[in-house]
Amino acid sequence: MFEEIRRDLLRLEGGVKVPVRMPIDDDGYFDRQCPDEQCHALFKVLFADWKDNVSDAGVYCPICRRVASATEWNTPEQFDYIKNVAVAYIKGRIGRALEADARRFNARQSPQAFFSLSLSYRPGARPVLVPPAAAEGMRQNHECDSCHCHYASIGAAFFCPCCGTNSAEKTFRASLDAAEKSDTVNPSHSRIPHSKR
Repeated sequence: MFEEIRRDLLRLEGGVKVPVRMPIDDDGYFDRQCPDEQCHALFKVLFADWKDNVSDAGVYCPICRRVASATEWNTPEQFDYIKNVAVAYIKGRIGRALEADARRFNARQSPQAFFSLSLSYRPGARPVLVPPAAAEGMRQNHECDSCHCHYASIGAAFFCPCCGTNSAEKTFRASLDAAEKSDTVNPSHSRIPHSKR
């Protein structure tokens, strides 16, 4: 009686790939979070670089240089979103199979029978999937001198997520340049008032 649902469940047992479109920010950057328990740094990578240049086998944290596979860098909001997309996909497939089984069962009922049965399937409300908002705008954008991967971080970042190149000296120089520029623009901030004794 439930041939379609049985067939679909057998197909699902073998595993299924669910397409998930992850959101990127207005500048084309993809939110990432370090999987290291003691770091959990949030950063971004230009999505084109993440897709085309970053290795699936090894991504580097720009803060602590932890190396992990590309699938381990989702933020908690992204993990929840992926799970909800998968659940909605499975519910949709099972719902369509149940509808097909109900139609098939009802078509087999004879109108001349002493009594007849009919099946109906009413799906519950489909979940509304809201993509996780991209993390707050990052304060510093970076480009790796070695592989030219573009990434961003809150505060200083020392390692390229794509190739792991150490950019600590470059980051330090950029911070000094920014501090010098702010002193030139607003010199009153660089003066420390003398205390009166």
